[in-house]
Amino acid sequence: MKNFIRLMLIALFVSAPLAARASAVLIDAKGTVNVTIPGKKAVSARVGLEIPDGSVVNVGKSGKASVMLDSGSVDQIAAGSSYTVGAKAKGVTRTELGSGIALAMNELAAGKGGPTVHGMVKEARGPASKLPALDALGSGGLRAIYPIGTAIRLRSSISFRWEGAQQVSWPAPAIVVDDASQKHLAVKAIKPQSSEFSAQTKELGLTAGGKFTWYLASNEKGVVGKTSRFEFTTLSAADERALDADVAKVKSLDVSGEGKSLLVAQLYYQRGMYDDMVRELAPLWQKGATPFVGRLLKFGYSQMGRGKEAARFE
Repeated sequence: MKNFIRLMLIALFVSAPLAARASAVLIDAKGTVNVTIPGKKAVSARVGLEIPDGSVVNVGKSGKASVMLDSGSVDQIAAGSSYTVGAKAKGVTRTELGSGIALAMNELAAGKGGPTVHGMVKEARGPASKLPALDALGSGGLRAIYPIGTAIRLRSSISFRWEGAQQVSWPAPAIVVDDASQKHLAVKAIKPQSSEFSAQTKELGLTAGGKFTWYLASNEKGVVGKTSRFEFTTLSAADERALDADVAKVKSLDVSGEGKSLLVAQLYYQRGMYDDMVRELAPLWQKGATPFVGRLLKFGYSQMGRGKEAARFE
């Protein structure tokens, strides 16, 4: 995963609320592990802790720790050792990660901990409703949950999900899937007041490496859109293979499960797979993860237009 750790850290650390610019992240801490940041007292180690140059990681005799450097390396620190970030490493096991992944975290850095308004997912307006009573229906009355503003793997089936099922009460409700040129690939009937629709991807005309939109409509006398269009993309076959290879490399590392989740989440981020990213990181946050993880969750939810969830990480 060449460059992906380094670029991810450089952008994220620009936004890190530290006195000194962080140059490493702790991704493994078992047993007795303490970190002393220059000018601060020693703190207990937590996965996702951002640490600048000059910080000292002290590992107890029965402990274990690993740090991820902004150079793209992972240093595994032996039990009973002291490790200084930025100094020449001795007695550590270093793993260089690489596979040509390039991340684009500029917006996260520019937003100082979260995306700017310009980074929020944009919903293209669907065909206007001819029924005045339904004119307000859209992002306000019905909210897409999945897929929206995210890239997805092209599985054999897909489940579209939304909130505001009580709003789906117009005649002949349907879900419409369009390609990038807004040509209808599929128009499928859905049940009134439903909040989910599942179908085979082939049946919907979805292909690898494509851009698509979906929306809810009335198909009583032709398709009349009732909601905004919700955009998503699918990974190409080459991206699928590369992702599988990268995930396998991360999982082969001798680091904690939490550390692996943090790394895998960056692989998802790089490919715009924000839904997969937040699902990977959510368990870490529930365990009391650091602000580092919170900023990633905020960004991921914001990119998918899920402001309510993003607000939890302010």
